[in-house]
Amino acid sequence: MRLFVAVPLPGAVRAQLATAVEPIRGGDDGARWVSPRLWHVTVAFLGEVPDADVPAVQAHWAERARETGPLELRLVGGGAFPDARRARVLWAGVDVDLRAWTALAADDAVPHVTLARYRPAQDVRPAVAALAAVRTSAWRCHGLALVESRPSPDAERRYVRVATLPAR
Repeated sequence: MRLFVAVPLPGAVRAQLATAVEPIRGGDDGARWVSPRLWHVTVAFLGEVPDADVPAVQAHWAERARETGPLELRLVGGGAFPDARRARVLWAGVDVDLRAWTALAADDAVPHVTLARYRPAQDVRPAVAALAAVRTSAWRCHGLALVESRPSPDAERRYVRVATLPAR
């Protein structure tokens, strides 16, 4: 199964982000917008994991969640991967204690919420500039989610929570 580890967004934060993003969603800019119901902060993308390995993966991430403890987060600003001039991904930024984040995620993992994907790459500098105004309420994350990403017939992926991994 195709797995990732995520910090779920509280409903109020999701609503605040949806309101902030709405003005930049218009137009035919080649974007494939991620549905707000699928938004999350990605901690790690694990890729294809054999079913037999899922219990070990779950135990590993449960331990990391306990060791790291609760995280304080807030969505702020935004950006693009690899950059705003030739973006493949448009994202909202995450303000989080970087020491705690790097103890949990890979050293080079940029905490973010994916908003849209582009193929081919696009110049999204105006969208990134508009995202500078994003600043949601802060929230305390008391755990992670191990999530399976499944394809669906309507071309939008379906996410199924495999496990909740509480922080200490």
